[in-house]
Amino acid sequence: MVNRKRILYIHHGDWVGGALYSLAESIKRLDAGRFQAVVALPRPGPASELLEESGAGVFFGPVSSFIHSTHHSLVIGDAPFLAKNLVLAIPNMRFVRSLIRDLDPAVVHLNSSVLLASGLAARTTGVPVVWHIRENLASGHFGLRRHVVRMIVGACSSRTITCSQATARALAVPGTQVIYETVDPAELAGGPPRELVARELGLPPDGRYVGMIGNLIAEKGYYDFLEAAKLLSQEDPKTIFIIVGYKPPEGSGRGHNSPVIPAEELDRVFSAVRATGCGRTGPFVFTGFRKDLRPIFSLLDVVIFPSWDEPLARIVLQAGAAGKPVVGTRSGGTVEEIVDGETGLLVPPRDPETIAAATLRLLQNDDLRRRMGEAATHRVKSHFHPRQAAEAIQTVYEELLRPVGQHGVGSALS
Repeated sequence: MVNRKRILYIHHGDWVGGALYSLAESIKRLDAGRFQAVVALPRPGPASELLEESGAGVFFGPVSSFIHSTHHSLVIGDAPFLAKNLVLAIPNMRFVRSLIRDLDPAVVHLNSSVLLASGLAARTTGVPVVWHIRENLASGHFGLRRHVVRMIVGACSSRTITCSQATARALAVPGTQVIYETVDPAELAGGPPRELVARELGLPPDGRYVGMIGNLIAEKGYYDFLEAAKLLSQEDPKTIFIIVGYKPPEGSGRGHNSPVIPAEELDRVFSAVRATGCGRTGPFVFTGFRKDLRPIFSLLDVVIFPSWDEPLARIVLQAGAAGKPVVGTRSGGTVEEIVDGETGLLVPPRDPETIAAATLRLLQNDDLRRRMGEAATHRVKSHFHPRQAAEAIQTVYEELLRPVGQHGVGSALS
């Protein structure tokens, strides 16, 4: 009987986002005959529920996050979060060392750059550390933060993985391997009929539907989406805008201080947009968090993803898997997902006018939307399938666990 190797994953939050979904997908596809997954989280919540559904054992304890900041000084908004996590660093390190002692994992896999205390603790035990960077490295405090992250990740990791070429370039740790985030096309197939979804939402079946999907944080470009929606409504009165998003709760352990857009602020923005006349011709529908996005994609004609700087957008891949073209910004890893003019359209970030014009071009050309949607589905299947990522990550584990002298050379992409 093969002795299964235990992999200890550490994740920094209890809320659900792209990094957590990707981790759950990797765990679900682990070879159960060779590996066993356990995950350390700061507290119970949506994250633990998803990971348990994926087959992982879950443990809870103090997990601190080294703040992600875009500020160039220690501002008031940073200080409480930073102080809290500095205080948590010592119990965090004790917790990780205790877990490693009790669980005896073969590999520790860190799921974010913010897990500096966990990385330092794991390294002191001698267990191989895989450090998986799935987010942007903010360059605040005059670049000091990025320098500290780069130094600790480089010193403590046995292998470093990033989710995109853009993130690998920003991290700049030698030998970093790129393993793209993925989605399973089968999970986006078989959505309900468009007319049924429209009826359930109280919307006209013959409307034109444009959607934005993502956590309600400012960096996702929600304000640009709303401004583009106002412009679009003036050109196409039948357009209806669908917003699907999750607001991470205050104190949820989110690793950076990008401002969450409060629900009341969204209401104020919507009211301002409606005051221009947009609301009478192009209403907004806010669905909140939706675990199953198939009905939403069945309804949508075009997806807008106006993020300012995305490491790699899971929602772009999901839209592609569902056969929907995306208007995305030319920033971060999004340019690695969208082939401009073939699977979607790329526009400059923070440019609502260009976003609106690109979206209108797609809305007015049914054949172009169909062709781009089909090309996007093909690209997801060929370049971003979960099977590819699972095999690549398991290969990393196997290389780390080979006896000394038998290690192969990993594929380093930078």
